[in-house]
Formats: sequence, structure tokens, C-alpha cells
Amino acid sequence: MAWSSAGWTLGVGLGIVLGGSIAGGEGGFIPALGGATVGTLVAVAGSLTMLGLSRALLAANDLLGLLAVYIAVPLVSIPLLIVAPLVGGISFYEKSHERAVAQQQVASAGVRMLPVVSVSPSGGLVAGLLGQF
Repeated sequence: MAWSSAGWTLGVGLGIVLGGSIAGGEGGFIPALGGATVGTLVAVAGSLTMLGLSRALLAANDLLGLLAVYIAVPLVSIPLLIVAPLVGGISFYEKSHERAVAQQQVASAGVRMLPVVSVSPSGGLVAGLLGQF
């Protein structure tokens, strides 16, 4: 179980970065992998909690406990184990993308010059440079 969770987490991180880079994203692999890991840990904790509650119900009532163990646990745990790493990885990737874009904007915020041409009210031509510092 641990190896499959680790493989799923790594695959989710790689898939998010690949999909993000195809879409022009600037996020990093480490944040995506970290988010997928957090999502996996949340999913495993939720699944184990659900299993523990089901076993407690099994001790109290045989029929309800069996229904909980064999029906409720898979219906909750399997989607949780699939979706939570995706949500964690995508959200962490998006945060790293925002930071990367902000750093690029700060780095490119130098002097900008733009040529400007206009006609004066008396009919003369006025030309110059418009600058942003």
C-alpha cells in the first residue's frame, strides 16, 4: 500500500507539472510533489479514520458494521485517495506559479520606453518618447 501511494503521489506531481508546462505554467515540481504528498497524507488519515469508525460500529452492531466496512469505507476511501493528492498538488503548483510570475514581473520592471507621435492643434507634428521608470 505504501509503495502504491508513493507511486501515485509521484505520478500526480509529474502529471501536474507536465500539464502545467504544456499550458504555459511556471510552477515547480517540488511544490506540486509536496502538495500531492500532503493530499495523500490527508486521504490516508481520512481513510483510516473511516475504517476505525466502521470497526467501532462493527463491534456495536454486526449488520451495520459489515455494511460500513464493506460498502461505506470503499465508497469514501477510494475517491478520497484519488482526488486529495490531485487537489493538493494542483493548489501547491498554482501557488508556485503565482510566485514565479510575480518574480518575473519584478525582474522585468525596469525602464520602458515607447515612441509617441501626435499632431498639435496648430497642425505641427510632435514626436517623442514616453517612458515608464
